[in-house]
Amino acid sequence: MFWEGKAREQQRHMDLINKEISRLEVVSAQHENQVLSLAHLEEENEYAQMESVALKSEINSLRAELENVTAK
Repeated sequence: MFWEGKAREQQRHMDLINKEISRLEVVSAQHENQVLSLAHLEEENEYAQMESVALKSEINSLRAELENVTAK
């Protein structure tokens, strides 16, 4: 009787451990997805910053060109 009680207790303990492992696996997968999303957003941000620099340069060039045309 004692050993049966111990076995049930250990089984409940193992069930709780397995449940916690499953929960942590789900959380881990969610975190991995978030990291991938953030990496993608970081790449997009870098691209947008490069585009911003290129557009500012083009605007400055066009302004200088406009000044030369209006000065003539």
